[in-house]
Amino acid sequence: MLILLAALPLVSLALAQGGIEVVRRPPSLTLPICRLGKQYRRVERLNAAPAIADEFARQHLRIAERDAPFRLNDVAAATSPPERQFLRAYMGRQETIVWYYLGGLVGGVRVVRLIGDDRFTGGARWHLSGDILLGPPCVATRALLAGVRSTGQQF
Repeated sequence: MLILLAALPLVSLALAQGGIEVVRRPPSLTLPICRLGKQYRRVERLNAAPAIADEFARQHLRIAERDAPFRLNDVAAATSPPERQFLRAYMGRQETIVWYYLGGLVGGVRVVRLIGDDRFTGGARWHLSGDILLGPPCVATRALLAGVRSTGQQF
């Protein structure tokens, strides 16, 4: 509670100054490499996996390419860049794990699970499952792949 109260003046100051903080890289973030086996292909760029970008867009979740500008704080304007930045994905045949950074007061790395849906032809192949974990990305990835499910977190 004390941490939240201490952050409120910073939020108020940013709002008063129109302080939209835009960065190209999340602060102090080193991405580990997860060894998941041959059934998962590591994807380092969002433009290399357009079906992932399509699903985020379908859910009205704006996400920037890795190293592209994104909002690090909660302050926004109509022309603000997205508050999410793609970090990495591990694509499998039936499920894909996506890492992204969410800016804002409760920002940080999010790890989400997308499931494959072969019913659609020509549409988005991947669908957000609703499973999202926070924490060390490799640990969260392995947990999602092992069947841990989570709901109620902010995408």
